[in-house]
Amino acid sequence: MSKKRKIDRDKYKEKIAKILILDNFNKRKAYHIDRKKQWYNTVEDYILGIKSTFPKYGDFGHSIQVIIREDGLAGEFNISEGVLAKIVAEYIMNYGETSNYKEIDFVLQNDLGRYIKNGVPTCDVEFFETMWDHFSYLKDRWGHDIKDGMWEEILPEVESAMENVEEDDLIQFDSLKQEEMYFRSYWHYPIDNLGWTKDMLCDWYIYNAPEYKLKEYFYDRYWDKSIHELPLWEGNYYFIEVDKLF
Repeated sequence: MSKKRKIDRDKYKEKIAKILILDNFNKRKAYHIDRKKQWYNTVEDYILGIKSTFPKYGDFGHSIQVIIREDGLAGEFNISEGVLAKIVAEYIMNYGETSNYKEIDFVLQNDLGRYIKNGVPTCDVEFFETMWDHFSYLKDRWGHDIKDGMWEEILPEVESAMENVEEDDLIQFDSLKQEEMYFRSYWHYPIDNLGWTKDMLCDWYIYNAPEYKLKEYFYDRYWDKSIHELPLWEGNYYFIEVDKLF
């Protein structure tokens, strides 16, 4: 995408967010004035008030729901609720900020595993250790042990490394059977013995991990930290703080 097209797209998204928020602000202000209840003096106060509640669903999530649902104005844009929620939430979260743009993704709950698999999150030692333990008993779609399949995938590279090793190399190899035992013993074998980077290993783990197991792991670990829930008409969503997960 060209820089100009991206700027035009960002301006259009900002315009949508402003229209929805202003419309909602005016209607709710009129409602509160009519009932002689206190309300925000300006739309800026309203935006900052919503922003201050992030990421609590009870306040922030409810406000997003109300903004994109009320009076059917959102329907005029012919955009799904999930996309509208992302547009409005990102506008609010970045309101008044001059740097560190925050990106928020809205993902249907059933699609969380696929979203993580396609996005490839940041992998740390806890992730590697946990998934390596899971690989010891998990099966692939054909009913084969995942760790067996991973060894078969990496075997040609191990054999090549063994054939090309020099006596003065820092990394030395034992028999192929012994190397397989090392591989099965600890998660960082490709890094230690084949020179992989952590990112390469992360991609490989994500590729081999079943979607449901990725969803389970990241939901349990990041729930209410960078993964939050938002029910919408078209389905229950997770909204995800991308910079904290990827």
